[in-house]
Amino acid sequence: MIHQKLEKKVEFSKQIVLTNAGVEKIIDTTILVNDSNKFEFINTFDNLSNYDIVNNYRDAVFSIKNSTIRQFIEPIQIYIDDRIPKEIRKEFKVFVDAIPNIENLSITFVNKLNESNYYINLAEKDFIGISPDILKNYTNEERENLVFEKIKQTCLYDMNTNIYGCRLDVNTSILNDKNVLTKLKKAFFISLGNFTVITSGMPKGSVLDFRTHSIDRLSEDDILLLKMHYFHIYDFKVDSKTFTNFVRLNKKNNEK
Repeated sequence: MIHQKLEKKVEFSKQIVLTNAGVEKIIDTTILVNDSNKFEFINTFDNLSNYDIVNNYRDAVFSIKNSTIRQFIEPIQIYIDDRIPKEIRKEFKVFVDAIPNIENLSITFVNKLNESNYYINLAEKDFIGISPDILKNYTNEERENLVFEKIKQTCLYDMNTNIYGCRLDVNTSILNDKNVLTKLKKAFFISLGNFTVITSGMPKGSVLDFRTHSIDRLSEDDILLLKMHYFHIYDFKVDSKTFTNFVRLNKKNNEK
């Protein structure tokens, strides 16, 4: 993981638990604090001047009220429960390995749970991840595209709401779902930035398009969104208003 060069840091660590069996791992979640030139990165943030990319990014990150940008501040080290069928694990790894190099984002697979900070777990018991009151708003056909009805995401955040660990619990019954791989791929991509699946307006074929029911690799639009999201690692909370100010400042700088 590459961080911007900063002048001061405040250090602390947290203990996280990724499994019901109590497997623990200490992860360094050093918080980096910039004392000056905090917004200097905006001068080279070219995508802020791209109207389409900015709009897609706003939809993906700020559609939910009071949302803030959330980024992994640690290299992602994935462990997949070996009870998940081999073919699913294999295809998921192919999908993740095909993600191109993106600055400030590192993703690898590990062979031991205690080496991971991202655990894809086959749940011991069935669960429903979406309440019946919400589910009744969807037709049976629409429910086939719901990601988190039978997948549950739990992420661990630091004081700036950045991510240092994550766990996906997979309901055993989803293994018989014809869209299981699509849903698993969507759940993983969503967790990379607490992104939101959009019912309309996202580019066709995007992981974040509600209507996308088959995913081979990330689309160019999805890759651009990830590059936008990880262009700079923030040491402060960034909400919709702050992001809009970034766009305005970038435009002002470009007009000079």
